[in-house]
Amino acid sequence: AADAIVVLSAGITTDGTLHPQATDRLLKGLELFSHGVAPALVLTREDRTFNGTRVTSQADQARIASLVTSGNGRIVYAGTTRSTREEAVRVRDIARRSGWRRLVVVTSPFHSRRACAVFEKVGFAVACLPADSRDLPVSRIITPKDRLRAFQLWIYEVAGDIRYRQRGWL
Repeated sequence: AADAIVVLSAGITTDGTLHPQATDRLLKGLELFSHGVAPALVLTREDRTFNGTRVTSQADQARIASLVTSGNGRIVYAGTTRSTREEAVRVRDIARRSGWRRLVVVTSPFHSRRACAVFEKVGFAVACLPADSRDLPVSRIITPKDRLRAFQLWIYEVAGDIRYRQRGWL
């Protein structure tokens, strides 16, 4: 049991639809929410400008979330963030007002370790749950293309880990 499920964002397209990783994360969070894992589902939002046009993920998130109804809880939009650290700080502010201490953090498999460490650093007890991945078959990385993609994701996370440690966020 947790006080809230937090689904981390993962990018949007130029028309405001969620990237595949963001969709995977949202679907996992909605699955947990519909099973009553926590009474609140927290979604962070992407907000970008493409060629002078502001685009946000909120409409696509709301559209997908509307497919799942849960009479036992509420969906909280945590606002726009640009990093995992900003997501953790924004959720911490909401959690203080709501009395939350225990979170389930939903993110992508390769991002789980760093993301959950950031949320722990800002003061939460965290259960980390990676979303299913439609981008990469994480349990069966056998083709050269999959191995290359896994290596790219791993390098990105190693670089992120170094940067977050340098800034004192881990």
